[in-house]
Amino acid sequence: MTFKRNCRLYSRNIAIVQGQEHIVFSGLESLASGYCRALTRDGIKRYDRVLISGTNSIRTAGAILGTFAADCIAVIVDPFLPDWEWENVIETV
Repeated sequence: MTFKRNCRLYSRNIAIVQGQEHIVFSGLESLASGYCRALTRDGIKRYDRVLISGTNSIRTAGAILGTFAADCIAVIVDPFLPDWEWENVIETV
């Protein structure tokens, strides 16, 4: 099943549990849509690569799903990379 279909069918069901936090499918869809709108508003185009640096969290999941919704490629990077490795990541992405 697709993400949008799951959001319609299970809108009030819990989609993600992260520690003490949780989010239902309708909330996750809203979060992802916000990221998607922000990306397209800022000029990101279809198939562009989007660098996402975040911990294992609901917000990071929303950013990934929003990137996919914008038809872009999510490049997920460890936020704890040393500074000298960031330059290489940015150049190759």
